[in-house]
Amino acid sequence: MTQLRISTQPAAPAGVSISAGALSTTSESITFSMTHEPGGTAVLHIHVPEPNFLDALGSPAAASQIGMVRAMLAGARVQLAAEPAGTLVRTSSPYVDGSRVTLLEVDLDQVLKDETLLPRLQAAKTPDEAKAIVQNAAGLKINLDRDITIEFTPAR
Repeated sequence: MTQLRISTQPAAPAGVSISAGALSTTSESITFSMTHEPGGTAVLHIHVPEPNFLDALGSPAAASQIGMVRAMLAGARVQLAAEPAGTLVRTSSPYVDGSRVTLLEVDLDQVLKDETLLPRLQAAKTPDEAKAIVQNAAGLKINLDRDITIEFTPAR
């Protein structure tokens, strides 16, 4: 089995914990592992921590900074995807284009066009309500599953 770990935050100095509202340096890492199945396929397992961006976007401070974000990041697009070398067999992600599996795609201009998004997130009473709002937001594709799998037949 092969493993890879990606931190979602830069490392803080040893023994120091920094917290600014919903964002902190104590967040978990995204980990990847790969297994090889007896039938010859490989399975990429992507383990994602519980997102804290829902708290950050729903905070009153986020609404006051939206103009600055809009000006600084105009035209920003972010995509995090996996495209295995080989033939895709199946995936737990709903966002598939050919052999590319999208984990996260953000068109910030589209997201920020919806002026009701932040107020709706702030009004959400549970994390599940907030996740439902994010899942249906224009310009945003995000798989909020904690464990995502991509099974493929490796290229030979």
